Amino acid sequence: MSDEDVHRSRDEQYIIDLVTPTCDPQLIPFEGQIFPTLELGVKFYEEYADAAGFETHLSTPKKTEDSTMLYRYVLYNRAGLKPKKKIPSNTKGNEPKKQRQTVSIRVECMAHIVLRHAGNRGYRVTTFDEEHTHNMVPEGQRHLMNSKRNVNYIHQMMMLTGMKANIGPMKTFRFYKELVGGYDDVGCTPQDFKNYGRDLRAFSDGVDARILLDNFRDKQESCPGFKFSFDTFEDTTLKRLYKMILTPFTGRDNHGRCITFGAALISNEDVESYSWVFSKFVESMGAHPLILITDQDPAMRKAIENPDLVEPSVFEEKWHRLMDEYDLGGNRWFTDMFALRANWVPAYFRDTKMSGLFRTTSLSESENSFFRRHVNKNSNLVQLYMHYVGAMEAQRNTYDTITLADETGSLDLITQSHIEHHASTVYTNKIFKEEVQVEIVSAA
Repeated sequence: MSDEDVHRSRDEQYIIDLVTPTCDPQLIPFEGQIFPTLELGVKFYEEYADAAGFETHLSTPKKTEDSTMLYRYVLYNRAGLKPKKKIPSNTKGNEPKKQRQTVSIRVECMAHIVLRHAGNRGYRVTTFDEEHTHNMVPEGQRHLMNSKRNVNYIHQMMMLTGMKANIGPMKTFRFYKELVGGYDDVGCTPQDFKNYGRDLRAFSDGVDARILLDNFRDKQESCPGFKFSFDTFEDTTLKRLYKMILTPFTGRDNHGRCITFGAALISNEDVESYSWVFSKFVESMGAHPLILITDQDPAMRKAIENPDLVEPSVFEEKWHRLMDEYDLGGNRWFTDMFALRANWVPAYFRDTKMSGLFRTTSLSESENSFFRRHVNKNSNLVQLYMHYVGAMEAQRNTYDTITLADETGSLDLITQSHIEHHASTVYTNKIFKEEVQVEIVSAA
């Protein structure tokens, strides 16, 4: 706002009813008031504005040649005039184009204070115009004023926590609002939460890969069992980065529940990508898996073909050599086991769909459902890692909960036989009740 705007004649506002704010008299500045520094003078006026119910902004500073601040205007933040729009000329004889109607926040308010340099004394109030052309912000709405809004450390930690739990800024805001008591007590608005979340994402976008890899390296130093790999182009940029497919490695724990022990991000579901993933998986685990259950994807099937996996003929040759070496050829148990080899030796059913052992569709859907609760497809790499860590923590917590129930609970035995009692101490409750006990009862 220019000096000319500030000193406009009141005659131009004769149709406006002027408003004088009311507040504690000790907070109201006055002409001739001295402040040791300009900052203290500005702060005093801002506190007065806060108590009165309006907001401020600073004008362009006026300095001397030696950079001393000569004077400073502190104005109402909605001071000034709405710029007039030019009406387009009608050159083609048609009706002029309708102009979009917008609401201006400018109210031509001239309330202000002038702080002028007063030598060694500091800064003196030379002008104090306290009359406004608008009403003050009501008490019940003052929590929405910019001066009342501040995204502090607690807000930031709430949003980071929500991000880890895959909860959006709006839900995080509503949750925090309930914690503190109401909208008036939050200290900022839902839009502030959204803006902070946007800024967090903007900060990590573009450098999220580096942040992620640095985190992985730190984790590997503290946990030698943690393994990770990544693929790069010749210019060292990551080959697989955005819009990738999450491919978790899922197994079964001793409770029969799905458990993820690794994951990969691939850009394409092709043989090259799957081959790279499986090779890194073998490096990390130190051995080839005996059984690998897939959804029969052709590219994946080709990628997992491995000549090192034992063939049936090789197994039989090693079996007979072992029987001869230890003279076990006449042992009935080994003879029976060899006769049933097609039912328990992986080499004989590695090309089977495994439908008799696992329902691969339900297994896959269960895992997909689990990750959908924890992972957001629009996340960048940093957010994805945070969501993945949260998902793994949830799995471990569930495992600990079930294990505690197993260790502290008791099972009802049906046959009261020694083998049933022994089995109940060896197997987890779920496996014992749903599989082992059923077999024991049927054989009794």
